[in-house]
Amino acid sequence: EQTGRASATRNTDDSLEPICIEDLPEGEYNITVAIPDEYNPTKSLSTALELKAGQEVYLNFGAQINTQAILDSPPPEEGGRSPLLGVVGVGLLLAGAGLGIYLAFASRRGK
Repeated sequence: EQTGRASATRNTDDSLEPICIEDLPEGEYNITVAIPDEYNPTKSLSTALELKAGQEVYLNFGAQINTQAILDSPPPEEGGRSPLLGVVGVGLLLAGAGLGIYLAFASRRGK
């Protein structure tokens, strides 16, 4: 609260549950969030708010991982891919090639 009568600090986690700060007195508040070093904000990190008695206010703040953190992260472990998709892809290619050859011969017979 801007006059210093009320102040609250909370830590967030990766759950989607809202953080509730109850029994705040009426007044003008500055709500500010901090994000980890490896993130960039996607919305404003600070907002002014005039709070009235009995009022509920929901604020959304956002951040996304920055490219440097992505580049610094370890590569994915090898062997995590399934060979099934490769086999299905090769099968589709062979089926397409076979259908093309069949249609080429069928169109020659019809002439």
